[in-house]
Amino acid sequence: MGFAVVDKIAQRQRMRFRLESSGLFRYAECHIGAGALALIKPQSYINNSQAIIAPLSQRYAALWSSHRLLVICDTLDLPVGKLRLKTQGGSAGHGGLKSLISRIGNNFPRLYIGIGRPPSHSEVPHYVLSRPPKPERAIYDQVTHHAAAAICSHPHAIESLAEYIHVSPH
Repeated sequence: MGFAVVDKIAQRQRMRFRLESSGLFRYAECHIGAGALALIKPQSYINNSQAIIAPLSQRYAALWSSHRLLVICDTLDLPVGKLRLKTQGGSAGHGGLKSLISRIGNNFPRLYIGIGRPPSHSEVPHYVLSRPPKPERAIYDQVTHHAAAAICSHPHAIESLAEYIHVSPH
C-alpha cells in the first residue's frame, strides 16, 4: 500500500524514480511549495528496511532527520481502507517498522493504511503479500488517492496532514 501512495504522489507531481547507486532504494525528488520532497521505495525485503538508512542519510545529509520522514505502510490492525497517522510508536508487529525502529528509534511519523485481517491467523503472510481481493481494490484505489492528495497538499506539516487524513474516505 505504501508504494501505491508513493506512486500516486510521483504521478501527480510528474516525478520519475531512479535507482540509488547502492541499489537499495529507488528515489524521486521535486519541490512542493517552499520545500523539497523526496519519495523513497526500498528495494530490499521489508524486514530489512533498515538497510536503506545509511545511504539515505548520506544522500540527504543536509535534510536528514527522522522527524522529516513519513513512513507509509499497511496494517492488519485497521479495517480495510481506514487511514491513521501516528507521530511515533512501536512496530505493532510490522516487520518493516521493526527494522526501521531498530536503526533510528521510534520517533518518526507513519501513515497506516488498513488492510483488515484474514479469516485465519495462519494466512497472514499470504494475505499481506497477495493482491487485494477484487471487491477491495476500488477502496484501496480511493484511499491511496486520498493519502497522496493529502501528502501533496501538506508535504511539510504533519499536523495539517493529520487533520486531512482523519477525514478519510472510509
